[in-house]
Amino acid sequence: MSVDIKMHGIEDMQKRLKELGTKKALRAPAAAVRAGSRIIIDKSRSAAPVDTGQLKKSLGQKIKTYRRSKVVVSIFGVRNKLVITPKGKRNPVKYAHLVEFGTRNGVRPNPFMRRSYSSSANSARIAVIDKMKQIFLTESAKVRIR
Repeated sequence: MSVDIKMHGIEDMQKRLKELGTKKALRAPAAAVRAGSRIIIDKSRSAAPVDTGQLKKSLGQKIKTYRRSKVVVSIFGVRNKLVITPKGKRNPVKYAHLVEFGTRNGVRPNPFMRRSYSSSANSARIAVIDKMKQIFLTESAKVRIR
């Protein structure tokens, strides 16, 4: 599932932050995207089915910044990590897709990630914009003080 979110005004904010001459100009978009995806991850954790609890614990995110194209991407999902539980060794990445999409043998799909995304996408967009505004106001106040 690929999602492309277009927000107007972000480029102008980035340009103004760069004019401030701070390192925040490069970090601000990543912090904003992190804040937005955090909402979706938290919603996914609350919706994840619990057997041993490892699927819920394994949900995480990684922020990738493509400097040349000035694109910031949040990659979120199940982390690849082997854990030992009372039920034995488990690696949630090996069975998360079976929970999400189901199996042919009658295990019904539980699309908790897709539901979480669709129900919190607007909140995530708002969080991204709010975080950018907050960083912009904080950094511009620092420049005014100097």
